[in-house]
Amino acid sequence: MHKAFSGGFLARAAYRYLVDPSRQRHYSSQRLQRYQDAVLRKAVKKAYTVPLYHAKFKTAHIHPSDIHN
Repeated sequence: MHKAFSGGFLARAAYRYLVDPSRQRHYSSQRLQRYQDAVLRKAVKKAYTVPLYHAKFKTAHIHPSDIHN
């Protein structure tokens, strides 16, 4: 089984992206936006390595480098 499907990977990624208070508590709104954009890009790059999502990206003609924010 691919590690992206095991052990709640997506739940942990969503938690880090949305509500991790230890990282986001003191961020300005601009810094928070940059942080969220960076985490989103990282999650998209990770998803691109999963065959199912890779095929969906190909079908939609999207590459992870196309996503900026």
